[in-house]
Amino acid sequence: CEVFSVSDWRPELETTLGDAVPTFNSAAQLEDLVRTYLNNSPERRRLARLARQRILPHTFAARAAQLLSDLEGSTNGWQSSTAALTA
Repeated sequence: CEVFSVSDWRPELETTLGDAVPTFNSAAQLEDLVRTYLNNSPERRRLARLARQRILPHTFAARAAQLLSDLEGSTNGWQSSTAALTA
């Protein structure tokens, strides 16, 4: 979902979402962010879209698909190795 978010600063948030989620370190910074973005709907929408784009590779569905792909690849390699040994 495309939802604008503001968060306290966390290293994993910065690593995953970059500048898509404005962060704060104090109550005063939070107040400034809220006032700024309440008056800037286009920027809120832009950041919400950006956050969604950046989080898509980290969803359950994306991670499960990658896991299945990785397992399929390793299984095929294993089957090839096993066939060579038994031939």
